[in-house]
Amino acid sequence: MVAITPGVTFIFYYVNALAMPYVFFRFLLEFLNERGVFGRYMPPTWLVVLGSILLLPLISTIRMIYKTLHDRRRAAKLGARLVRRIDGKSIGNIDVMAALRRSRDTGYL
Repeated sequence: MVAITPGVTFIFYYVNALAMPYVFFRFLLEFLNERGVFGRYMPPTWLVVLGSILLLPLISTIRMIYKTLHDRRRAAKLGARLVRRIDGKSIGNIDVMAALRRSRDTGYL
């Protein structure tokens, strides 16, 4: 029996996750081209790559919104409450992490 290490599984998963928007976008363009949407014009490769790059954050945002709604519905179904979120002022709550680090370094909470 061949054992696949966790690192190889991790790499294949994320390569797949990064390649799928490009593949999806490319198949969508081919499908629309077969239907005659573009006429004889096919979008250039740079536009396909740009669309794929912009599609990745869009998919991630939709996935996060879906997960939040799913968690809220599940908590309501179980009669539970969700843990409060910390709303920081910067991207990724870096300001909150910096404040926690300063508190840890000085010894004051």
